[in-house]
Amino acid sequence: MLKRIIAPFSFSRVFREEIKSGDNFAIWSSTSQRRFCSAVSGSCWKCGQKLAENQFSLQCPACQSLRKFGGEDVNYFKIFGAKETYRIDLSKLSMEMKILQKNLHPDLFSLKTKEEQELSESLSSLVNKAYSTLQNPIERAQYMLERRGINSEMLETKMTTDVEFLMEVMELNERLDEIEDSKDWAEFRRENNEKILELNGKLEDAFEKENIDEAMLILAKMKYYGNLQDKLKKLQSRLGVVD
Repeated sequence: MLKRIIAPFSFSRVFREEIKSGDNFAIWSSTSQRRFCSAVSGSCWKCGQKLAENQFSLQCPACQSLRKFGGEDVNYFKIFGAKETYRIDLSKLSMEMKILQKNLHPDLFSLKTKEEQELSESLSSLVNKAYSTLQNPIERAQYMLERRGINSEMLETKMTTDVEFLMEVMELNERLDEIEDSKDWAEFRRENNEKILELNGKLEDAFEKENIDEAMLILAKMKYYGNLQDKLKKLQSRLGVVD
């Protein structure tokens, strides 16, 4: 048993499986424009109006046509007029999302050209993806790290150096496997929820201080506890636990 817990290969394998399978679970800047890109210049594809740099809005200010963009690095935060911070106001995010959905509703483009209809669909897809990412703490943090050049492989490598946590991973998995009644299930979920809230606060602090190394470690742990949440949901169904 001890060998299985402390073997480096087991640590790496277990963590790799957990971090890849984890499903997951600001300060706001007011703006009247729906901004997409942090640095775009050029002219409107339809009316030729010169477009201001650093303000890629949803619509051309002159003809109100939907804006086009190619392979630019679209900043999800700017889509919703938000500062790029981990701590965000989810109610304002939702409000901005409703405005964008209204502006991109298919009925508004039913009499437009096919090109404009396809553009509205493309922008709708982008907005949905951005919203899904930002409203989820784990995906939001991962996105912020990706914008800083941190990919999932780097995150995994960073985590395998934390031997203490990897031992905790093994122990939690064993505890989860031993749950046989609703009381144990409820206690495990309570502890897991508390841990996620604790890590969320630490992650917020790490991003605020631009401590990227610390943010990487905390996010890796959050992904693991998020994965435990998914396992608990499946176990809840099997045990017939009523919330």
